[in-house]
Amino acid sequence: MMLYLALLKKSLQIFRQLIPILVQQINIKLSFSYSQGLLIILLALVLIRVICSDILRREIGTYDLIFILILVVVADWLNINQLVYLSALKVFSCGIIVWLLGICGAGDIKLLTILSLGVSQQWLLLCVVIMLFLGGVTAGGLLLYSKCSGRKEIVNRGVPYAIPIVLSFGFGIILTFLSK
Repeated sequence: MMLYLALLKKSLQIFRQLIPILVQQINIKLSFSYSQGLLIILLALVLIRVICSDILRREIGTYDLIFILILVVVADWLNINQLVYLSALKVFSCGIIVWLLGICGAGDIKLLTILSLGVSQQWLLLCVVIMLFLGGVTAGGLLLYSKCSGRKEIVNRGVPYAIPIVLSFGFGIILTFLSK
């Protein structure tokens, strides 16, 4: 549990460092509006909530996913991100196969699909590679923590994969946003 709290703290530090850079870039490129800023802040807060929920309960709430979907669609409406439906369909199809094999939970697949809607095609592969790498780091850290603490039930609960999904695809959304 301490490892996940440390990871959450580190991710919050990264978000804190990225927000001023993001705001500066947005001011230069888009004449930043309050609705766009509110959208970014809401998305960041909901994604942090999803990470905490996955760490503590190993579940991702349906209402959180619906809210993220609405924010991503509104981002498209405000011309922040361009939705990439075909890529999201590919991600969902691969995710269903992974879920059927028992590798990942259905909530993780839904979160991955929704966040992939906000990532441009040019950044999608990078996001997937980062997600897989961070997933391996998370699983390794979880395994190491369970070995050191002697608590095997931690490993039996599974890996909270929302952490790598949110960090990698959140990064991809930021890249998409800045590359417009």
